[in-house]
Amino acid sequence: MNIMGKAGFAAVLLAASSIAAAQWYVGGSVGRSTTSFNTSDFSTGLPGVSESQDRKKAGNKVFAGYDLSRNWALEGGHAELGTARYNYSFPPVSATSDVEQSAWFLAVKGTLPVASQFNVFGKLGWTNNRLELYNTSDNAAFNAANGLPLDRTRRRSDMMFGFGGEYLVHKNVGIRFEYDDFGKFGDSNETGATKAGLWSVGATLKF
Repeated sequence: MNIMGKAGFAAVLLAASSIAAAQWYVGGSVGRSTTSFNTSDFSTGLPGVSESQDRKKAGNKVFAGYDLSRNWALEGGHAELGTARYNYSFPPVSATSDVEQSAWFLAVKGTLPVASQFNVFGKLGWTNNRLELYNTSDNAAFNAANGLPLDRTRRRSDMMFGFGGEYLVHKNVGIRFEYDDFGKFGDSNETGATKAGLWSVGATLKF
């Protein structure tokens, strides 16, 4: 067999091994999200108004992926990041701006085995983020005087990244611990802008 023939045969073997390694998987996880408010979008900036933030909320994620090889996969899913809250207090009146955040995402996942049953991985991809803003004050005068935003919903796209580790309790079952950064939500002109990420632990099942 000549050199070209050997190279072609090697390419076929490599492709075949990649196809053999290809495998679908599904998973889910639960954890805690953290929201960063663009304070200038939410703050009234008025003396006498006390402001605070509830940034950490329960979150969850479901996902599915396809292993292209031992080291590379495509992964997509949906994350619910809970409802973060920006609080206002001007006694005897109080108000909140609640931001409910969720995201659809698609990413390339690179995996590096570091032990027989343990892998580390990183993800880079695209996300479509939804922010729903609710002004919970029923005091119209306070809302108008302090410029609290009206209830609105906005979508935006952004880059996302993630990293974590996975322990294989069985060749087809894994336990994950990971972080996903979903980038920016909302916008400064309409809803106020935020950023959000999710720390989570969950399980994967290959089939």
